[in-house]
Amino acid sequence: MSGYVGTSRQDRLEGAWHQLEGVQRPGCERSRVLAWNSCGHVAAFPDQRQLEYFHGQESQPRHWKIADVQMAAMSSEMVCAAVAGGDGIWIRARHCQSAHLCTTGASDEVVEAVACSDDFAAVLTSRQLLRVYGGSHGLPLAVMSMAGPSVALAARGNLLLAITTRGPGSEALEFQLIDVEKSLVRAAGRMPLSRGARLRWVGLSAELAPVSIDSAGMVRTLLWKQQGDVVGTWGQWVPIGDFSEEERRVGPLWTVHVRCGVIFCAEVGPSKEEPLPCTWEPDIAQMTPGGFGHGAALREIPWRLPVGPLPKATAALEEALRERMIADYLEELTAESMPVPEEWSAKVGGPAKTWKSKCMYLFGQLVIAGDVDRALEVAKKFMAPAGASALTMAQQFADKAGQRKLADDIAEVANGGALKATVEYEKMSTADYINRMRRRRQRVAKEEVKTSELTKALFAPGELDAYKTGADETAQPGSELSQSGQEATRSDGKLCTRCHFRLEATSLWCRMCGAKAPDRVLGDVKRAPSDPDAPPPAPRIEEGKLSRFLQLRRKAQTAEKSTAVPTNPFSVKQAVQTASRKRLQEPQLAAAQSEPAKKVQRTLPVMTKADVFKRRSVVNSA
Repeated sequence: MSGYVGTSRQDRLEGAWHQLEGVQRPGCERSRVLAWNSCGHVAAFPDQRQLEYFHGQESQPRHWKIADVQMAAMSSEMVCAAVAGGDGIWIRARHCQSAHLCTTGASDEVVEAVACSDDFAAVLTSRQLLRVYGGSHGLPLAVMSMAGPSVALAARGNLLLAITTRGPGSEALEFQLIDVEKSLVRAAGRMPLSRGARLRWVGLSAELAPVSIDSAGMVRTLLWKQQGDVVGTWGQWVPIGDFSEEERRVGPLWTVHVRCGVIFCAEVGPSKEEPLPCTWEPDIAQMTPGGFGHGAALREIPWRLPVGPLPKATAALEEALRERMIADYLEELTAESMPVPEEWSAKVGGPAKTWKSKCMYLFGQLVIAGDVDRALEVAKKFMAPAGASALTMAQQFADKAGQRKLADDIAEVANGGALKATVEYEKMSTADYINRMRRRRQRVAKEEVKTSELTKALFAPGELDAYKTGADETAQPGSELSQSGQEATRSDGKLCTRCHFRLEATSLWCRMCGAKAPDRVLGDVKRAPSDPDAPPPAPRIEEGKLSRFLQLRRKAQTAEKSTAVPTNPFSVKQAVQTASRKRLQEPQLAAAQSEPAKKVQRTLPVMTKADVFKRRSVVNSA
């Protein structure tokens, strides 16, 4: 057994006690909970020489006749168990009646920690090896050497968190977050602990973020993220809570799982004794109350960042900082095609949408309190990454609150952000520029392929030949727009009621969709669509196809324009330097403006799209 965990008895939860799932806990030979998480619980009953596991999706627990089990772990689809001092691990699927034994193959290689996910199981052994088995049949997938003796394992989804010491006799801990599916180390490094504390609990939250709790009660989480275009990731451990004050008041807290910024715990009570597991009562078809296990009452403790007190808006600052941190992490999960909990998805308004409003609320609280300097820092550090719209809202709020200087400073921040985006190519090396252009061309090529496939699915061959050139092409000889003197086509300002393209003055049918044009008067004669001299209408296409085709064509044109940059990085650098010099002269021109001119500029009304269309209709009617 690992020396870090120790061999002293743990009848009472005092001192440096631990509840590491999948690791042997020293103590008495009574019934105890070996694993308890959001999927259910696994309990050992030595007197009955059996194991009880209760999945949350089922109505009653199941029993497994196996003796001397002191290590167990479970997921929503699998249960694994190991005997203390044994050289193998038992793996059993939830719907299977039999278990499979996977051994290390050496009598001196003892299993010290176990963990399982829905697709794999893993063990840490006394030879400082990490062994990964796939599926419920235990097919060996990987064997890796670790830095030191084993401490704990945790698994969820396709991630595996392995924690070891830095070497024999060392108290410092090392961690590795491994993506088993992609054979990639997502994060690795030193695991932080409080001074003189030891590891109490570790696990992966529902959003696949590692969470640890030490014996001092400090709670931390690791929010990993991609290192740009480099293969591999990194992350920093962030403190999100402290149990010390609460445990002095109500007693030890037994952590069960973490989900969506909330830590779910069970209160042990002032007795500080490790409680017995719940037992199933067949007569009443429910678990006995008062114990540990699936169905027991849990307490919810939300994440809190220790930001320290401020004169004003301390809670708003903590919430904005936490929401932005979580939103960045969820964006990383989405980019890696990893699952995001439904409560935090963008569809229901998770942190990906709410963090901007939290930052705006913090900015407003500081402006109302008169703390202009901190409000400006919030605009620079929090709202500038959100985009120009957030800075515009902040500028308008400061202007309405009477903070004219703050509004001008935020406007300068917005201009500086545009300048920074402009000179980005200047700081870029030739290799980085070539890689960026290659990725952009690949993205455009994928978009073109997607547009082509959708167009083939919508239209028959040759159906779009009359429309691919657009509505503004010149008339072909013999068509309805061809005049004797090659007169230029005129427009009467009317739009087609079907596709909203502008109708030509001499046309009775829309050249884009073939719809019948409204009756119109040419000179003193009213031409009807039944006129035998009228040209045949353009071929019609089915309803809805045209708008889809136009949408795809606009999207392809936009992607093509985004790649219209010089292919020579030196010409890009030269053009950016010229633009930068012009940009740097703008603050000097702005400083020459008088204060009344700035007031007039701030009071100018903002034209919306409705105002623009209204003005255009007035001009056309005139």
